[in-house]
This record gives sequence, structure tokens and C-alpha cells, in this order.
Amino acid sequence: MPTITLESSATTQDGLSKLVALYNKGRPAGEQLNADDFTYSSPTKDTSSANPLSFIVRVRPIASSSIVGHIAIRYNKIDLSAQLADYTHTASGAMRVADIIEDINRYYGITLKEGEYANVNLPAAGQSTIVAIKPTCYLYTGQFSVVVV
Repeated sequence: MPTITLESSATTQDGLSKLVALYNKGRPAGEQLNADDFTYSSPTKDTSSANPLSFIVRVRPIASSSIVGHIAIRYNKIDLSAQLADYTHTASGAMRVADIIEDINRYYGITLKEGEYANVNLPAAGQSTIVAIKPTCYLYTGQFSVVVV
């Protein structure tokens, strides 16, 4: 069972919270982001980098903040296509990916949340389907396969 490890102690955090925690790691208290004081753009491809996994999230203070300006967090998403083998699921009636996402998260040690992946119908036994990660997902990119047995 492969596990992807993020340098964050809170495994139940969503992708944005993990990204902020990684940004804050090792920074002095006065330079750390308080996640609730900012708005965050969706991740966009970092066109200044040749790395296909390089993305940017723009962080702007909320209107009531005394902070001025913005921060651009540049980072590499985790490519699930390169990290995960097929996930095998035993057929048990009509289901969608959302019905088994907690099992997938536990199996791989990841934290995909609703809205971060294509919630497709699972196929009949003996078939497989591709689950694509949505571009708005902060931590992951790529896709993985669910094989129904």
C-alpha cells in the first residue's frame, strides 16, 4: 500500500490548509500566514517554470486586514499519475467515486476532498475507470484508475 507523505502534521487538513502550513513551516511568527486573514486564488500553472508540476497560488489579504499587497506561493503539486497504482474495489452495486473516496484516501495516505476529483460512476465488475484530479485541487494533479472486481 503506497503512501504519499506531506510535510504536515495534520493529515485531516484540506489541501489549502496544508499548503499554508507548508508555507509557514520554518518562518518567523511575524512572517507566517494566518489562513483566515487572506483569500486564495485557484492554483494556476507557473508559466515561468519548465516543470509541468509547478503552480502558483496568489494570496491576498481580506478587506478588513491591515496587510497590503499579495504573496505568490510557488510550489509543485503531487502528480498522482506517477505515484499511484490502480485502486481495486469490490463491486457492490451502483456507486460513484465519492462513495469510496475515504477508502481510497486511507489506502494511499492522501486527502482528496469532494470537489477535487471527477466524481464519476464506478463501472461494472471486470472494468476500470479513470478518476481525474480537477485543476482547482491545491495539492494534487493527474489521475488514477479504479478497477472494479
